[in-house]
Amino acid sequence: MNQGIGNNSNFTDSVTIELHHPVTFSLIQSEKAVLLKNGLVQLSYPAVSGNYNLAVKHRNSLQTWSSAAVSFTAGLITAYNFTTASNKAYGDNMIETAPGIWAIYTGDINNDGNIDIGDFAIWETAYDQLASGYISSDLNGDGNTDISDYIIWETNYYELIAADYPF
Repeated sequence: MNQGIGNNSNFTDSVTIELHHPVTFSLIQSEKAVLLKNGLVQLSYPAVSGNYNLAVKHRNSLQTWSSAAVSFTAGLITAYNFTTASNKAYGDNMIETAPGIWAIYTGDINNDGNIDIGDFAIWETAYDQLASGYISSDLNGDGNTDISDYIIWETNYYELIAADYPF
């Protein structure tokens, strides 16, 4: 909303949530949804029943998978909360942003599964161009590519943060 996209103050961004087969990890279904200010994402997978691993994808964050398969029953609501513990993500691959609140890592600007120098190059170009708007180099979501985004990238880069997949 602070970037002129939409007018709902509860909307913060969008994510893609994928359902993957728990053994072969093949993609079963994928849906894009709005991420709300409170961290919730609500979406519908019509006629889906069974156990599936969840994969969360975002424009500048590491793809993050659920630590285990989640049970779905067609027509019923299924909830999965990544934010309550690092072990909700495969490989405990999340960061504690406040006491007891966990989030996926940001900084993977090129979505290659690593927070590395390739992401820095994209950030640096955007920074030099005073880029603003809904862009992947804006790591903190304030609508600008600036030094505060670099600090996020740098911290995760030096921690060698990378995606962790169950396959």
